[in-house]
Amino acid sequence: MRQIVFLTDGSVGYEDQIIRAIAKSIGDQRLFAVGIGSAPNRWFIEQAALVGGGAALSIRDAADAQDALTRLLDTLSRPALTDIEIEWTGADAEMHPNRIPDLYADNPMLLLAKLDPSTTGLRISGSLQGESWEKEVRFDATAMPSGDDDVSPSLADSSTIPSTTSSMASSKTPGTAPGATPGTASTSGAQAGSDTTMMSATGLLWNRFAMRTLLNEQRLSSDPELHKEAITEIALSAGLVSPYTSYIAVEQQPVRPADASLGQSEVVNRMPAGNQMQSVMLPQGSAGSDTLKWLALISAIIGFALLYMSSLSVYARNERPTA
Repeated sequence: MRQIVFLTDGSVGYEDQIIRAIAKSIGDQRLFAVGIGSAPNRWFIEQAALVGGGAALSIRDAADAQDALTRLLDTLSRPALTDIEIEWTGADAEMHPNRIPDLYADNPMLLLAKLDPSTTGLRISGSLQGESWEKEVRFDATAMPSGDDDVSPSLADSSTIPSTTSSMASSKTPGTAPGATPGTASTSGAQAGSDTTMMSATGLLWNRFAMRTLLNEQRLSSDPELHKEAITEIALSAGLVSPYTSYIAVEQQPVRPADASLGQSEVVNRMPAGNQMQSVMLPQGSAGSDTLKWLALISAIIGFALLYMSSLSVYARNERPTA
C-alpha cells in the first residue's frame, strides 16, 4: 500500500478542485496531510486527508515540526489493520464516515452508526500484518437501547477485536427516531437554542458526521444542490452552521411602558475583593486648592521682594551726586 504525505506551510487555494482531484486519483493509496504554522487552511488539511483515506496533522509551532513528523512517520510504519470492511447482521445500518480509514497502532478509530433495533451484530474484516483477518461481534440484546435512551450496546465478543481498536462507537443516535433520516428529532429531541433539554452529545456528534458526509458527496458531485434539503434539515435540528444555515444574534432590549415613570437610585461602586475605600489611592490629575493658595502666596512674596529691590536700585541712582 502506497502512503503519500502532503506537507504545506502556506495557504492553499482552489480547495474544492484539489479535493475532487484527490478523490478521482487516490485509488487504493493513502494520503496524509500535514499543515505547519498558522497559514495553512485547517479545513482543507482535514478534508484532503478524509477523502484520501489517511489522517490530518496540524502543527501550530514550526519548532515542533521535527518531533511531530517523526511520530507521524513512526505511526505510518505500524499499520494494525488495513482495508477494513464492516458488515451488519440482522439489519443494515447507516455509518459515518462511510469510507473507513486504516487503523494504526496507538491511534483510536471512531465510527458512528445508526442501528435498527433488529441489528444483532457486525462482522469486521481487513488485512492484519499482510493476512486476512475477520471477526464477528454480537450485540447483547438486553443492552440494546430502546426509544431514545443514550445507551451504547455492549459487545458480547469485544475481546476478539485487536487491542489497537481502542474506540469504536456503534449505537442508535439519541434524538433520532429509528429509520429516520439524520437530524430528524423525535419527541425527546430538542431544537438548538430552546429552553428544553438539548440534544445529547452523541446525537450532536452523529449530526456533525452525517452533515460532513453529505457535504463531501455534494462537493465531489457535479450537482451543486445535491443533498441541500437534507443538509439544511440536519443543520437546523442540531444547531449547526452549514452553507445554508447560520447563527442569528437577537439582542434582548427591555422596553419600559410609556405610562411608567423612571426610577432613580444610587449605585454603589464595586470594590475589588479585600480592598477598602480608604486604602485605595485614586489618581490626582491636578494640584489641590490648598496647594494653589500656597503657590500664589509664595509667588506674591517673591514678586513684592523683586519690586522692592528694583525700587531701591532706582532710588540709589537718583541720590548719586553729580560732578
